[in-house]
Amino acid sequence: METFLTNHQFTVHINNSTYGFAKVSNLVQEQEYDSIQEGGRNWSPVFFRKPKSKFDTLVLEKGVKASAPNPKAKLIEVGAKLSGVIITIGGGTDAYLKYTFDEGVVTKIELDNLDAMGNSVLLRKVEIAHTGLKRM
Repeated sequence: METFLTNHQFTVHINNSTYGFAKVSNLVQEQEYDSIQEGGRNWSPVFFRKPKSKFDTLVLEKGVKASAPNPKAKLIEVGAKLSGVIITIGGGTDAYLKYTFDEGVVTKIELDNLDAMGNSVLLRKVEIAHTGLKRM
Protein backbone atom coordinates (compact mmCIF):
# COMPACT_ATOMS: atom_id res chain seq x y z
CA MET A 1 0.00 0.00 0.00
CA GLU A 2 1.33 3.43 -0.89
CA THR A 3 1.09 6.57 1.19
CA PHE A 4 -0.87 9.10 -0.82
CA LEU A 5 -1.18 12.07 1.50
CA THR A 6 1.18 13.32 4.15
CA ASN A 7 0.32 13.51 7.84
CA HIS A 8 -2.28 10.75 7.93
CA GLN A 9 -2.30 7.18 9.07
CA PHE A 10 -5.49 5.85 7.49
CA THR A 11 -7.03 5.26 4.09
CA VAL A 12 -10.59 4.59 2.98
CA HIS A 13 -11.34 2.20 0.13
CA ILE A 14 -14.72 2.72 -1.57
CA ASN A 15 -15.80 0.92 -4.75
CA ASN A 16 -12.27 -0.28 -5.56
CA SER A 17 -10.85 3.25 -5.25
CA THR A 18 -8.65 4.64 -2.48
CA TYR A 19 -9.51 7.95 -0.85
CA GLY A 20 -7.59 10.11 1.58
CA PHE A 21 -9.70 12.04 4.09
CA ALA A 22 -8.53 14.56 6.67
CA LYS A 23 -11.01 13.25 9.22
CA VAL A 24 -13.05 10.07 9.69
CA SER A 25 -15.53 10.19 12.56
CA ASN A 26 -18.21 8.00 14.13
CA LEU A 27 -16.03 4.88 14.14
CA VAL A 28 -18.31 3.21 16.63
CA GLN A 29 -19.06 -0.44 17.34
CA GLU A 30 -22.06 -1.04 19.55
CA GLN A 31 -24.58 -3.74 20.35
CA GLU A 32 -27.97 -3.31 22.01
CA TYR A 33 -28.98 -5.73 24.76
CA ASP A 34 -32.08 -6.69 26.71
CA SER A 35 -31.76 -8.03 30.21
CA ILE A 36 -34.12 -10.12 32.29
CA GLN A 37 -33.99 -11.34 35.83
CA GLU A 38 -34.26 -15.12 35.70
CA GLY A 39 -35.56 -17.24 38.56
CA GLY A 40 -32.84 -19.40 40.09
CA ARG A 41 -30.20 -16.91 38.94
CA ASN A 42 -30.50 -14.18 41.52
CA TRP A 43 -26.89 -12.93 41.45
CA SER A 44 -27.12 -11.15 38.05
CA PRO A 45 -29.44 -10.50 35.12
CA VAL A 46 -29.25 -12.46 31.87
CA PHE A 47 -28.30 -10.46 28.77
CA PHE A 48 -29.73 -11.08 25.29
CA ARG A 49 -28.48 -9.44 22.09
CA LYS A 50 -31.12 -7.33 20.37
CA PRO A 51 -31.25 -6.82 16.62
CA LYS A 52 -30.15 -3.35 15.51
CA SER A 53 -33.00 -0.87 15.64
CA LYS A 54 -31.16 2.03 13.98
CA PHE A 55 -28.37 2.52 11.50
CA ASP A 56 -24.93 3.94 12.28
CA THR A 57 -23.46 6.88 10.37
CA LEU A 58 -19.86 7.16 9.21
CA VAL A 59 -18.68 10.73 8.49
CA LEU A 60 -15.76 11.33 6.11
CA GLU A 61 -14.45 14.90 5.86
CA LYS A 62 -12.17 16.79 3.46
CA GLY A 63 -11.29 14.05 1.04
CA VAL A 64 -9.59 13.45 -2.25
CA LYS A 65 -9.45 10.42 -4.47
CA ALA A 66 -5.93 9.11 -4.00
CA SER A 67 -5.73 6.11 -6.32
CA ALA A 68 -5.48 6.15 -10.07
CA PRO A 69 -8.92 6.25 -11.70
CA ASN A 70 -10.45 2.82 -12.14
CA PRO A 71 -12.80 2.83 -15.15
CA LYS A 72 -14.98 0.15 -13.52
CA ALA A 73 -15.31 2.02 -10.20
CA LYS A 74 -18.61 3.74 -9.54
CA LEU A 75 -18.69 7.37 -8.46
CA ILE A 76 -19.79 8.25 -4.96
CA GLU A 77 -23.26 9.79 -5.15
CA VAL A 78 -26.20 10.27 -2.80
CA GLY A 79 -28.32 7.13 -2.66
CA ALA A 80 -25.51 4.87 -3.85
CA LYS A 81 -25.48 1.52 -2.09
CA LEU A 82 -22.04 0.53 -0.87
CA SER A 83 -20.48 -2.73 0.21
CA GLY A 84 -16.85 -3.55 0.57
CA VAL A 85 -15.91 -0.22 2.15
CA ILE A 86 -12.67 -0.73 4.10
CA ILE A 87 -11.09 1.73 6.53
CA THR A 88 -7.43 0.86 7.08
CA ILE A 89 -5.66 2.40 10.07
CA GLY A 90 -1.87 2.38 9.88
CA GLY A 91 0.33 3.54 7.04
CA GLY A 92 2.37 1.52 4.60
CA THR A 93 2.44 -2.22 5.13
CA ASP A 94 1.70 -1.84 8.87
CA ALA A 95 -2.10 -2.04 8.93
CA TYR A 96 -3.01 -1.99 12.62
CA LEU A 97 -6.76 -2.18 12.22
CA LYS A 98 -9.22 -2.65 9.40
CA TYR A 99 -12.93 -1.95 9.64
CA THR A 100 -15.74 -2.66 7.21
CA PHE A 101 -19.53 -2.96 7.12
CA ASP A 102 -21.90 -5.23 5.21
CA GLU A 103 -24.22 -2.66 3.66
CA GLY A 104 -24.25 1.12 3.47
CA VAL A 105 -25.96 3.99 1.67
CA VAL A 106 -24.51 7.42 0.95
CA THR A 107 -26.96 9.81 2.63
CA LYS A 108 -25.17 13.14 2.21
CA ILE A 109 -22.43 14.66 0.09
CA GLU A 110 -21.29 18.18 0.83
CA LEU A 111 -18.97 19.83 -1.69
CA ASP A 112 -16.64 22.71 -0.92
CA ASN A 113 -16.95 26.08 -2.61
CA LEU A 114 -15.59 26.25 -6.13
CA ASP A 115 -12.83 28.82 -5.87
CA ALA A 116 -10.16 29.01 -8.57
CA MET A 117 -7.87 30.96 -6.24
CA GLY A 118 -8.31 28.60 -3.26
CA ASN A 119 -6.64 25.34 -2.41
CA SER A 120 -9.51 23.47 -0.77
CA VAL A 121 -10.55 19.90 -1.53
CA LEU A 122 -13.77 19.19 -3.41
CA LEU A 123 -15.33 16.64 -1.05
CA ARG A 124 -16.04 18.54 2.18
CA LYS A 125 -18.19 15.86 3.83
CA VAL A 126 -19.60 12.43 2.94
CA GLU A 127 -22.04 10.67 5.27
CA ILE A 128 -22.70 6.95 4.95
CA ALA A 129 -25.49 5.18 6.85
CA HIS A 130 -24.46 1.58 7.48
CA THR A 131 -25.39 -1.66 9.24
CA GLY A 132 -22.55 -1.53 11.77
CA LEU A 133 -18.77 -1.63 11.74
CA LYS A 134 -16.95 -4.93 11.93
CA ARG A 135 -13.27 -5.40 12.65
CA MET A 136 -11.53 -7.42 9.94
